[in-house]
Formats: sequence, structure tokens, C-alpha cells
Amino acid sequence: MVGDGETGYYFQYKQNAYGWSKLANQMKAAKANTAALRPFLNIIKFTATLIGFGFIIWVSAVVAENNGASAFNNSNLLIHSIILGVSFLATLISLIAIQRYPNIAIWKYIIFFLTVYFLIGTAAIWRVEGNARFLYIVYVYFGCLVFSQAWYDIKKRIRKQFYLVVPGGVANEVLDIKENGLTFQRIDAPEQSRLYKTSDGIVVDTKCSLDSSWVRFIAQAQLKKRKLMQAEALYEHLTGRLSLTHLSHGILSEIQPSIIYGAIKRLIDILLVCLSLPLTMLLMGFVSICIGVESKGPLIFSQKRIGQGGRRFTIYKFRSMFIHAENNGPAYASKDDERVTKIGRIIRTFRIDELPQFWNIMRGEMSLIGPRPEQVAFVERFNEDIPYYSYRHMVKPGITGWAQVSHGYTAGIDDTHVKLEHDLYYIKHFSFWLDMFIAIKTIKTILTGFGAR
Repeated sequence: MVGDGETGYYFQYKQNAYGWSKLANQMKAAKANTAALRPFLNIIKFTATLIGFGFIIWVSAVVAENNGASAFNNSNLLIHSIILGVSFLATLISLIAIQRYPNIAIWKYIIFFLTVYFLIGTAAIWRVEGNARFLYIVYVYFGCLVFSQAWYDIKKRIRKQFYLVVPGGVANEVLDIKENGLTFQRIDAPEQSRLYKTSDGIVVDTKCSLDSSWVRFIAQAQLKKRKLMQAEALYEHLTGRLSLTHLSHGILSEIQPSIIYGAIKRLIDILLVCLSLPLTMLLMGFVSICIGVESKGPLIFSQKRIGQGGRRFTIYKFRSMFIHAENNGPAYASKDDERVTKIGRIIRTFRIDELPQFWNIMRGEMSLIGPRPEQVAFVERFNEDIPYYSYRHMVKPGITGWAQVSHGYTAGIDDTHVKLEHDLYYIKHFSFWLDMFIAIKTIKTILTGFGAR
């Protein structure tokens, strides 16, 4: 028989569960209302961008051609303007696509995308017209560069926001995040919110258990149209990780990588590997000679790794260590590892030792981008120690990945926890634009040697 105390607890639990469910639905409704306004805001932004670009080509025509009207009347210059306009539009689309990901120095990507698309545009102009007005193109390029940077600087200044954080669940981890433009303030009781009347919203984890006073506080905030942010989604957006501490089966059900994009990605992998072969074969030949001259032993190192679906496969790398380096069993590489040869240190720094894995890609065992495959012994250990570890095997492993460009080399159980959080984020957001973002960051990683051991 259930006692009065247990009955009271049961009804309080049901009330809180109902309250949180209702609040979650209200937050979804508020998000839907905001989404309804988004098309109008996008029209305003597009119009402002169009006016800005029109001004840029007019000024560029005045400076380069001494005639602003020629940008619209001269057929040759008009074709230039249209093609460069498409290049600028492609730049903006690319920036919008990648700015959803964390830790972005936007000015670097403005320069990167604008340069790439303007070079393509210039080639298209030369192909269509047989010549290109380079001075005019340069002026338009720098005009678009200044316009884009100014646009994002204004957005950054406007978006500086201050949020109150209801403690509990993932919200506690949000407090530790240092993000430029965002400030978080913990409140330990609903009454403390009165001290911060100018806050931009409230961060709360609706999936954690909080008492009825917090439920009432959030309900009142919702009625007053205050912005509510789900802590789990915010943490994911700011860190590029899925928190293992508060990972729920509800989130895991969302980790279903697109089968269609997986097939497209496979075709892209094969195409890029085939196109790069003339250059990579020459590089691999040179590296093979250097390895053979420096130390005795095989040129290629092979090892069993765990791939997609938990299947074992043999991975190939250029040998970067002395032979018999792992006679005592597998071990993490350390900084200034004595097992690594001089040539091995160079090829590891610039990731050249990974080039033989192009063969694994052609065999369908790996991809250019994905979670790094681990050794069998490590996987068996991590499966025992870390819940959800096997989820990282839902996609093909890669030569580079989100964890590698975000966190670097892992050497221990704690680092592996963080690495898994990055891998789960990648699988959840499995897409062309995230792969594009990783590819760009990989270039920086190769040039700087970030995370190499």
C-alpha cells in the first residue's frame, strides 16, 4: 500500500513532468513563431546585400573605368558584374552554411571563399569574353571583402547577449563556456532573476529534474515572452560536442547519418583520390626513398583497426617509427617519442604518413573525412570504460575528422571522452558543409602541425 508521503511525491513528480513537457512544447511553439518571421528577415537581408553589391560595382566602375554608368550599360562590363555577383552570392551562401559550426574566425573564411569563388569567376569571364578586366575585378573583390567583413562585424556587435542560467543538467556545463559575444550568469533561486532585468533570455535544461518553483519561474518567463534556450542544444552549438555526461537515448535516436549523403560522399572520395593521384604518387615515391635511406625495415606499416559497423580492417601508413617499436604492445605516441624516426617526425607533422590510406578509401574501408579508426585493443578497452563508444562506428572512419581538427591527438581515457563527444557531433550533423568545414580546417592543421605526435 502506498503511503501519503509516497503519494504526494508521486503527484509532485507527475506535476513536474507535465510542467516540463508543457514548457518544452511552448519553447517549440516560440521557435516556430520566430521561424515564421525568418523569410521576411531574409528578404530584407537579401535586398540590403543586393543594394550593397550594386554600390560596390558602381564605385569599382567609377574608379577602374572612370564611368560608373558603364557597369550597367557596357555589355562586356555587365557580364563581368553578373559573374562576379554570382561569385559573391556563392561566398555568402558558403558563409551562412558554415557559421552554424563552433569556433569560427569568420574573417578567415570570408577571405578563403571570396578568393576561391572570384578566381573561378575570373576564369569563367575569360572563358566567356576571351579577356578579363583585372583592375575592375580587383576593385570589386576588395569591395566585397570590406562589405562582408563590415556586415559580420555589425552582426557580432548586435548579438552580444547576456543570459541567465538555471542550474542543473547540461546547463551547468554551459556556464564553463567562454564564448565571445555571450555572457552567462548562474541564478540559484528564481528570486535572483530580479537582479538581472536586462537579460536577453534564460538557459535551462528541460530534461533534468527541477523543483516546482523553477517550473513556475520558467512558465512565467514564457508568458512574458522571454527567450528560452535549451541548454543541450546551446552546449552542442558552442562546443561542437555532444555532452556524454547528460547524453540521453532521445538524442541518440537523432544520430542517424544520411544514407543519401553517405553515397554521395563515397563518390566524392573516389573522385578526389583519383584526381590527386598524379601528385600524391610522386610525393609517396619521394617519401619511400627517404624512409628506405634512413632506416631498415618495410616502407609501409599495417595494423588492424576497427571501422564502420565494428568491422576489422587493415590500415596502411608510411612507417614513421623504428621497427619493433611496438614489441611491448600498442601504446599512445608521446611528444618527442623516441620510437619515431627523423623522417617519421616530418611526415607525421604534415600528415604525409597517412597517404597510403588512399588505398583503404578505394577499397571502401575508409573515407577522406570521418572519425579516426582506433586500434583493436583500444576499442575493446574503450567499449568497456565509455558508454556509447560504439556509436562512433556508425560512419566510415576517415583520414581526418572533426575531433582531429578541433581537439588534436588523444592520449588517455579523458581525452578519448572529449574525442567521442566530437565524433558524435560529427555523426549527428553528418553533411557536405561540415565536411567542407573540416577540409578547410585540415589545411590549417597540416600547415601548423596541430595535434601531431
